[in-house]
Amino acid sequence: MFFSLSFNLDNRFPNHYQFGELILNTDQGWKFKDLDNVFIVYKGYCDDFSIDDILLDVNVRYGNFCIFRYNKETKQIDVYTDHWRSFIIWVDESKEITNLTQHLHTIWVDSDIKINQDLSVVETKKDIIGDIDTNFISLDEFLKFAYQRFYSRIKDFISNNKLPLHIFLSGGIDSMLVFSFIKRITSDYKHIFENRIEWDYFWCQNHKHITQHFWGYTQIHHWNEPCVLSSGAPGDEFMFRNPNMTYVWGKYHNIDIERYFDRDYHYSQKSYFFKKPFADYDKNIHNMSLKDFNYYLCNQVINDCQHWHLGNTLTFTPLRDLDIFKMFLRLPAENLGTQIGGGEISLKLIEMNDPELLNYLSSTKNVASSFHNLIHLMDKVSATSGQ
Repeated sequence: MFFSLSFNLDNRFPNHYQFGELILNTDQGWKFKDLDNVFIVYKGYCDDFSIDDILLDVNVRYGNFCIFRYNKETKQIDVYTDHWRSFIIWVDESKEITNLTQHLHTIWVDSDIKINQDLSVVETKKDIIGDIDTNFISLDEFLKFAYQRFYSRIKDFISNNKLPLHIFLSGGIDSMLVFSFIKRITSDYKHIFENRIEWDYFWCQNHKHITQHFWGYTQIHHWNEPCVLSSGAPGDEFMFRNPNMTYVWGKYHNIDIERYFDRDYHYSQKSYFFKKPFADYDKNIHNMSLKDFNYYLCNQVINDCQHWHLGNTLTFTPLRDLDIFKMFLRLPAENLGTQIGGGEISLKLIEMNDPELLNYLSSTKNVASSFHNLIHLMDKVSATSGQ
């Protein structure tokens, strides 16, 4: 879902759409509709609807999409995305508006934008975080909420998706969590037991840049035929396991995070946590109320953009759900500690769908082989398909 809006045709991109004096340059996978008063270029998916049905009345919260709508009369361009936009936008008003190359001005996730023909931007801030509730909830209350939320969103997506669905399991908890719901809902998917990058024009032109500047694309897959790739990203962040974030959370609450890694957890982030010194953090957090601090964490998490759609491969990322992250913040410290230390809450959610899937997780994902237990799933899939 890469683009550059500029005065010129940009040869880094294979597709080019005229918006008055401006040109929208894009990677593969975008569609367009040329209507009487408006020209629309769009890409991605909605959970609840077909994206083709919401182009003229965009009021959709869940999904992962971007819509450029050019008004032929006013010449203005409106950019619409889902509520928790998965990419940062950078602006150089003399050159381009893009999510490929970093420029001086950053448009964070909590902004809508309108673009004029001189490339000037009208930026409107919006509330994407909402209310912060600091009342504690029990683990059972959390599990009930999270399970129903994931089940509902994933079922809605599957109901509207018309593309082949590819399942790549990394051996980690997050990709398995998403798959556990998919498996509960449908059998119409294909397991991928390989690393696959099919080259296209955009990849050949930009693969070095995007893998150097967006780490998520060092772990991505791509097919030239339109399809969907199920992804566990950005699970570490939204499922409360990111080492940087949990370190700051511990500092605010005067909790020693390291004690949670002393337990015999098999699915620990310990190697990441102790790999990097965390001496530097925003000391202003100690002056914040709990509500302000939780808002601060939400703002950090929602602007952590890792990867988005690439070419004709859409990435399905249901773990990017701030409402679930906000519910994590309402759990008692001990429950959060077990999630930080070993992903215990994520494991419970997987188990609620299919306990057998726990056997395919890697207990050494971050320090050794990621796939050592997946061989058993490979054998099972092969036997089932008769291969």
